[in-house]
Amino acid sequence: MPNKRVLTNKNLAWFFAPATAVANIKAITATEAATFINITDAAKLDGTNFNTKASLSADDRSFADAAGAKTSGNGDFGGSLSCFKAQDSDTTSTFRAAEVGIKPAGSDIIFLNRPVESASSALAAGHEYNAWHVLTDAPSDVRGASSYSWVVELLPQSDMAVRGIVAPAAAVAPTVSIVAGAASGIVSSVARLKAIYQGKNITVGAKWVTSDPSKATVSEHGIVQRIAVGTANISVTFPGALASTAVVITTTA
Repeated sequence: MPNKRVLTNKNLAWFFAPATAVANIKAITATEAATFINITDAAKLDGTNFNTKASLSADDRSFADAAGAKTSGNGDFGGSLSCFKAQDSDTTSTFRAAEVGIKPAGSDIIFLNRPVESASSALAAGHEYNAWHVLTDAPSDVRGASSYSWVVELLPQSDMAVRGIVAPAAAVAPTVSIVAGAASGIVSSVARLKAIYQGKNITVGAKWVTSDPSKATVSEHGIVQRIAVGTANISVTFPGALASTAVVITTTA
């Protein structure tokens, strides 16, 4: 199947908020989301280079080796942000907000990227996001052929969140489903579970839990392996959400 290029079409946005506005970067709430400022209009494509890097224990491994991926940490994200400079008379636009809140060296912020939703819309409950706790450094002004801009380094701090979902003001639980008739099966058979949270598929990314791993185990992808005769309750948790209702997995001889 050939690679498919997907255009953002104004569905990629950048936000920021003071780091003190967020209690848990992996579980940003709707109340906290309301404090974030959308700076997509101000952010400059040329000069902005920020992402999360993969971390591998070896560059070249065979399929027979154990998985080499390591958990991303403080050294695995960072980069720079470039924004258009505000006019001197401008005191209220997002250009000015970015210049005041991000440009000064030592600004302690949560830098957030949101895909999918309209770039101009406010950050709200149910929106997927990627966020990083960063400290700004080395600000400098840049004079281009047709515009003025500034650029600042974003240094990694305490934590980051990948594929987070903004939690509603009143916490809700994910739902876990299984194909009809698949809740019961013989030893060594497999069942596949699916988790949904606020309309988003979180099957990959949520934390799966089994009440009795001696009867049935569950992988990080929601794949259940029946081990021995009996029952086990399989549930899922996700940052900012209540624990789900369990699905009962039955194993027969």
